[in-house]
Amino acid sequence: MRPGLYELITNRAIRTALAQAETLEGIEEPLHEADSAHYLAQYLQQVIRDALEQMPRAKDLPALERQIHACNRIIDQLSEADHRFEDYRIDDTGHRLMEVLLRKGTGLHRPDTPVSLGALLTGTRGDPSLVSQLQKEICSCERVDILCSFIKWSGIRILKDALEQLTGRGGTVRVITTSYMGATRHGRSTCSAICRTQRYRSVMIPTARDSMPRHTCSVVRQGSRRPT
Repeated sequence: MRPGLYELITNRAIRTALAQAETLEGIEEPLHEADSAHYLAQYLQQVIRDALEQMPRAKDLPALERQIHACNRIIDQLSEADHRFEDYRIDDTGHRLMEVLLRKGTGLHRPDTPVSLGALLTGTRGDPSLVSQLQKEICSCERVDILCSFIKWSGIRILKDALEQLTGRGGTVRVITTSYMGATRHGRSTCSAICRTQRYRSVMIPTARDSMPRHTCSVVRQGSRRPT
C-alpha cells in the first residue's frame, strides 16, 4: 500500500499489507450503523463480482450455472435470518426480464445502451447519437429529471415530441437550470411550451448568488405536489 487517503473496509489482506510495511501506519475509524449497510454492500459487490468473473467452467457445469449457484448460496445464508429473502433466489434458467407489455401489445423502442447501467456516449461513428438514446429512454420512462446549464428552444425542439408523449400518458418532467450569462432567456415560456397541451405549468424560483442573477425552473403537473 502507498500513503494516501482511503475508505476501505479492513480485511485480512489490508491487515497483512500494513503489518509488512514497517514505515506505514493505518488510521482507522469504526463503521456507524447509520451508513454501515451502504459500505458493507459496496464492499461485497466488488468481492462478489471478482469471484464470479474468475469462476471457471467445470467439466459438468457451465460457468453461468456455477455463478448462479454461488449467488443462491449467499441468498440462502441471508434467508436464515429473514425468510423473505428466499423470494430473491435466482432462477436456474439465468434469464433477465427485459420488458413487460400488454398481451397482444407492441413493444417499446429499446435504447441501444443498457437501461440498468451507465453508458458513456463519445459521439464517435460507432456510438449511437445522444438524441436518439434520449428519445428512446423518454418513451419508456415515467418521469424525466433534467439538470442543465441553460435551456434553448433549439435543444427542446428535438425532444419535444417525446416529452409531450411522456406527459400525455401521465408522466412528469422536472427541469432545473440557470440564467447564467443570459443563455436561458425565456425559461418559463420554453418549459411551458413542452407541456402546454398537457395542462402542465412551470414554476420559477429566482435566487441571487455572487451578484449573478440565477433561477431554477421546474415543470410539474397541475395539482401535484411541487418537487423539493
